[in-house]
Amino acid sequence: MKWIKRILISIVLLVVVAFGSVILYGVAYGGGEIAGYDSGYGSGYSTGQEAGYSSGRQDGYNEGHSSGKAEGYTEGYDGGFDEGVEAGLGHGYSLRDPTYRQALDFLKRDKTDRGEYI
Repeated sequence: MKWIKRILISIVLLVVVAFGSVILYGVAYGGGEIAGYDSGYGSGYSTGQEAGYSSGRQDGYNEGHSSGKAEGYTEGYDGGFDEGVEAGLGHGYSLRDPTYRQALDFLKRDKTDRGEYI
């Protein structure tokens, strides 16, 4: 009978230790999961935010720069060309392609060679 009592006490003791271990494991696992999630979330969020911001900024700059440059060049060229043509007509000499007859008429009227040069 004494040995049965020892066996039962050992079994009860093993069950209590096993049950305590399961409870301790659950508590430790839950705490580790929460700590790991919080740490990983914060680290991943900041890393992802930096990478996304940097990539978005560079892509936006490249796209805006190329399209803005093309649009600005086109608008500036068109506006400057029109303004230059308007400013040049009727005000002295303008850069245009005269006909042969217009060139001869100009040379007859031009008195530049009669001026006194120093």
